[in-house]
Amino acid sequence: MRLRALGASVVVVTLAACAGEDPLAPSGPGFAWTVPTATPAHGATSVDFEVALARRARIGVVLYGSANAPATSPSAETLRAALGGGAAGVMRVVTREVGSAGVRQVTVDSLSAGASYRAYLIAMPVDGDPAVTDSATVVEVNGTLQQRQPAASVVASSVNATIGYYWYAPEAYRKSSTATAPLLLFLHGSGEKGNGSSELTRVRVHGPPRLIHEGRDFPFLVVSPQLPSAQGSWSSALIKQLIDSVQARFRVDPTRIYVTGLSLGAMGTWSFAVAHPSVPAAIVPIAGSGSPGNACAMRAVPVWAFHGDADGAVNISGSRNMIDALNACLPQPSTAPRFTVYAGVGHDSWTRTYNGSAGHDIYSWLLTQRRAP
Repeated sequence: MRLRALGASVVVVTLAACAGEDPLAPSGPGFAWTVPTATPAHGATSVDFEVALARRARIGVVLYGSANAPATSPSAETLRAALGGGAAGVMRVVTREVGSAGVRQVTVDSLSAGASYRAYLIAMPVDGDPAVTDSATVVEVNGTLQQRQPAASVVASSVNATIGYYWYAPEAYRKSSTATAPLLLFLHGSGEKGNGSSELTRVRVHGPPRLIHEGRDFPFLVVSPQLPSAQGSWSSALIKQLIDSVQARFRVDPTRIYVTGLSLGAMGTWSFAVAHPSVPAAIVPIAGSGSPGNACAMRAVPVWAFHGDADGAVNISGSRNMIDALNACLPQPSTAPRFTVYAGVGHDSWTRTYNGSAGHDIYSWLLTQRRAP
C-alpha cells in the first residue's frame, strides 16, 4: 500500500494478498508507519490522500481540527463510529472505495482556510468481499491549510520601498509542485494606498482580492500589491519589478500574464502596457486614462477597457482617447480593442465588471489571450 498526504513523504508498504488481511497493516521486516510532519497545503481548501491497496477496500478518513483532536490516537473502532457521524470535534469525514488496480485519490474538501488538522485513516471491507477485514491499523497525518490569500512582500528598488501584496493560487496549482498558472496582477486605486503591512487589508476593498476574500475561486495566480502612500502613481518600473519577482517566486505561465486595475491602477495598467508591450498577454483597465500619443507602442496588446459615462473623477475621455488612438494605429492592432461604456454610471465602474454582475466575463476573455513565447 502507498499513502501520501499532500506534501508529505511517501511511505511504501508491500502487502500480501491473503484472505482476511488488514489492508492498512504494514507487513514484512522493518516496515512501520511514520507520522509525517505538518503538511502545508498552500491555501488549498481540500487535502488529498493517495491510496493503493493489494485488494479492494473502503478507506475512511476522519479529519479533526488540531485543537479538537483526541489526546491519544483513537482506536479503529472509535474511528468507524466517527465515520457514522456525530463525533465531537470532527471537521469532516469521508469514505471512498479504493480498488487494487492503481492509485486512487481520496479527497477531503470544504475545509476552512488557515485550519490545522489531524487526519486518521482506516480501511474497511467492501460489502460482500471476504478477502478484506476491518482494519485494526490507524494511520495518522497532521497538516495545516494556509490562508487562501496570504500576504507577502518584496523589496522594490524602483521605488526604494518594501511592497506588501496578497497572493492567491488556484487549487490545482497549490496541490502540485510542477503546475504553472496564468498570472493576474491587480492594481488598486488611490484610496487603497498604504504601508504594505498593517494597512494591506485596504487592498481587499475592491476587485479580485475582495472576491477572493469573500470565497470566490479563480483560475489565475492573483497578485494584489499595495502602492506605498508616498507614491503618486503606479510606475511602469515598479509594475515590471513586481512581475519579475512574482515570476521568480511562483510558477507563472509566461505566455499568460495579465494586468488589470481601477482608476489610478487603470492608469498604471495603460502606462505599463505602453512601456513593456512584450510582457502582458492582455490588459483590462477600468475607469482610467493613458497617453494617446504613445498608444501605438502597445497595439499588439489586447485590451478590454471599461468606463462609466457619468464618471466625475476620471472623465470617460481618458479611456475613449486611448481606444481611439489604438484604432488609428498603422498597422492596426491585431486584436481590435474592446471598450464597454456603462450608461449613467459614475466612477465605480469596476465593481460590476469584476464581479460580472453587468454580464461581462473578463476572466474567460483573458484566458483566451496568449502572448507568443
